[in-house]
Amino acid sequence: MKLRQHHLFFAVFILWLFVQSWHLFHAPAFWDEPKIYFRPLFSLYQNFWGYFQAPPGLYDRPWGLHLLYLPFVHLLGPEIVVIRSLNFLYLGLGWGLFYVVACRHFRHGTQLTLLFLGLTPIVQNYSLQYVSEFQLFMLFAAVIYLLEFYPLKTWAIFAVCFFAGMTRETSLALIPAIFLYRFMKDDSRWQQTLLLMAGPLLGLGTHLGRNFYFTGSFFHHLTIDQGHLQLWASPELRWNKFAGTFLATYRLLPLVLTGAAFLAIYRKHLKLTPLGAFCWSLSGSFLFVFTAHRFALPRYYLPVMPFFVFAVVHLGHRLATSRRGQFALAALVLVPPLLIGDP
Repeated sequence: MKLRQHHLFFAVFILWLFVQSWHLFHAPAFWDEPKIYFRPLFSLYQNFWGYFQAPPGLYDRPWGLHLLYLPFVHLLGPEIVVIRSLNFLYLGLGWGLFYVVACRHFRHGTQLTLLFLGLTPIVQNYSLQYVSEFQLFMLFAAVIYLLEFYPLKTWAIFAVCFFAGMTRETSLALIPAIFLYRFMKDDSRWQQTLLLMAGPLLGLGTHLGRNFYFTGSFFHHLTIDQGHLQLWASPELRWNKFAGTFLATYRLLPLVLTGAAFLAIYRKHLKLTPLGAFCWSLSGSFLFVFTAHRFALPRYYLPVMPFFVFAVVHLGHRLATSRRGQFALAALVLVPPLLIGDP
């Protein structure tokens, strides 16, 4: 098959991330990795069934993430370089699925999205970390890929949704995203839609059920027990997290203002596509929870960051009707991460 320009672009993007992440392949576990992620992974590796016979700790998260790594750890050994390499493999797979789907609708906007995120330091820094963010992004990308190219493969899509629920609590954002996508597609197979929407909840239920069995509480986690998550948070907390953490860390203020300008000028002509509905719903659900977390870290938003940036760029493209406008949009996307250093 002839190597096309957009294929070459993606190959260069992955190579760029690989070079930028090279120094992290042998980096020791740090931050949340040792106690929250590596500890249960190695417990499952040493005694798979014994892990489920012990009560969950306050830091325990859904265990499905570790199933992506256990076969390779058994085959290659529990070495840090093995985990880091698998992190990059799943990261690349997620980017590939996302790129194929997004290019189907807006190739140049997709490439701008990859450039923006490839130049953003937090994406480079977390590309090899074992903290479930980019692994969950891969599963989200797999869901929309299957919805776009294999919409009749209901059980395959359900399986990915179920596994996403086993991987992280925030996978519940798939429920409204799938509903809106199928609604915009005018899909009348409501039984299949309900099945797909149930996937993340049933997957998460494997973790919640274990919590309830040992502790008598479905939500046995430090975030809940200490009141760090406040879904009905004050406007002040939400604004501080939105402006001070979300926009500042990801250098998104110029891009968000562009999207807001589009909505103000072209709101009567806005035609939301099924992919757009999926992206906006997924990123909006994440942002609602993100701004309600008292100690929200910027990396918590990484699983849906590509969907959000792509959606805003797509909106901004409507403003760029001239070549000058297209250059202005490219500057809004690419200049902020180049000017501001590592958060």
